[in-house]
Amino acid sequence: MFLALLRKEIVSHVLTLRFGVTFILFLLLVFASAYVTTNEYRRDLDEALAANRAAHEKRTIQLPLE
Repeated sequence: MFLALLRKEIVSHVLTLRFGVTFILFLLLVFASAYVTTNEYRRDLDEALAANRAAHEKRTIQLPLE
């Protein structure tokens, strides 16, 4: 009996317009956050690789010639 009442209350809330709009906004925020995080990671990775290349080139250039 309690589970039937609980199910009825949950379904009645899930089917409201307010819940639908809130859920869509939630999904948009999740995807926007994932997009921003991915772009920041790629930028940071590119910067780290460039710094690594520059350090490697600097070490290579400073080797004494025989």
